[in-house]
Amino acid sequence: MHESVPSPSCDLRTTKGGTPDALLDRAIALERVDGDLELLREVVKLFLDETPALMRSLRTAIERGDCKAVERVAHSLKGSAANFGAAGVVNAARRLEELGRSGTTEGASELLQLLEAALEELRPALLDLINEGKRAASAAR
Repeated sequence: MHESVPSPSCDLRTTKGGTPDALLDRAIALERVDGDLELLREVVKLFLDETPALMRSLRTAIERGDCKAVERVAHSLKGSAANFGAAGVVNAARRLEELGRSGTTEGASELLQLLEAALEELRPALLDLINEGKRAASAAR
């Protein structure tokens, strides 16, 4: 079940055929930073820098059966990805968060694979936003 549906203003270059699993929603991402493309670039860089450590923490929590840590880290990833309207990542992280909250990690490895795949798909779209910001900064000079 997909609860996050991209808005019609979604940049079609960053969607999967307009499905609810859009890689990112550019309008949401820009809205979160009041249209400041330079700030968005910084937020994207921070997300890309911090995500590998969060994924390692999540993987370790799953291996240890630490439901509270699974819930906490998945919640953090979900919130960060929501800044970009990244429905695929948000939905995968939400499922992991709910699983951890339920007191089990059974099935978490499969959900982790879904989250990893969603993050891998999102990465190029985020890199495009960074590059777009660089182009806009260069043009303004």
